[in-house]
Amino acid sequence: MKHAYLILAHHEPEVLQLLLTSLDDARNDIFLHIDRRSKRLFARFEKWQPQSAGFFLLEEREAPAWGHISIVRAELRLFSAALAQGEEYAYYHLLSGMDLPLKSQDEIHDFFDAHQGKEFVHCDFAESAMHIANKRVNRHYLFLRSLCKRTTPTMHLLTTPFRKVVLGIEKVTHYNRFSSEHTFYYGSQWVSVTHGFCKYLVEHSSEIEKMFRYTLCPDEHYKQTLIMASPFAKHLYSKDCSAECTQRFIDWKRGKHGHPHTFELADYEQLVQSPYMFARKFSASQPQLLQLWYKKLGIKQQ
Repeated sequence: MKHAYLILAHHEPEVLQLLLTSLDDARNDIFLHIDRRSKRLFARFEKWQPQSAGFFLLEEREAPAWGHISIVRAELRLFSAALAQGEEYAYYHLLSGMDLPLKSQDEIHDFFDAHQGKEFVHCDFAESAMHIANKRVNRHYLFLRSLCKRTTPTMHLLTTPFRKVVLGIEKVTHYNRFSSEHTFYYGSQWVSVTHGFCKYLVEHSSEIEKMFRYTLCPDEHYKQTLIMASPFAKHLYSKDCSAECTQRFIDWKRGKHGHPHTFELADYEQLVQSPYMFARKFSASQPQLLQLWYKKLGIKQQ
C-alpha cells in the first residue's frame, strides 16, 4: 500500500527541495501545504515535477500562526486532501518542511509494514503534561495571532495585557470551558497515522474547530485528545518517549527559546546512528550537512 506524506512548509526552500526529492518514490503521494504568506516559496514549488511520486500542491491555504488554531486548520486541509484522492494509504505522515527522512524509502516502508495498524502518536501521560493540557484547553487564550513579538510587535503590545487579565480572572474563579467529563491530552504535533484514524480526524473537523479554537498550541492537543477518546487508542505504537512514539528524532535538549535544535554538520554521525525514521529540524545554514544527506540517501542533488 502507498504512503501519503503531508508537509507543512513556510520557508527553507533548500531543505524542502531535499525533503521532496527524498520522498520521490512510486510508493508515495506527497501533499504540500505552503503558508499563504510565502508567495516566493509557493512560486518555486508550483511547477515541481517528481519522477515517480504523486504530487499535490494545495491551492487553498492557511496562514498558520504559532499557538493558533490556524495550524490545526492547515493540518486538517492536508489530511482532507489526501483522503479526497480516494486512495486508502497505509500511513499518513505529517511532516514539517524542515524535516528529513533518516532512512531510505525501502527501510521506511519495511518498518511501517511490520507495524501496520499501529498509530504513531505521542501522548504524554505524566501528571505535569496532563496539567498543561487542562490549562491550555480549559481557559480562553485570546488574540493568539499576536503572540509572536517578532511578527506582530504592535498587536502583541496591545493585546497581551487583555489576554493576561482574562486568564487571570479565569484562574482565580477556577473557570473551565469544559466539564470534568472531558479529558485532554498533550504531545508532539508530528504523527504517522493509519487511514482509519486520518478519516476519523477529518470526520470530526467541525468538533475540533469548536473545541480547540481558543486553545494555546492546539496542534499539540487535538490529535492526542481525539485518539484517546476513540477505539484507536489501543493501537498506539508506544507510550514511551516522543521519539519512540512518533519515530521522529527531535533534539529539544539543545534547543533554545522553545524551538528544537537545528542539526549541524557535527551531528551527522548521531543522525546516521539514530533508530528513528525521520528527524527535524534542518536548515540551509548547514549546507554541508544537506549535501551529505543527499549522498546518504543516494539521491541526485537538484
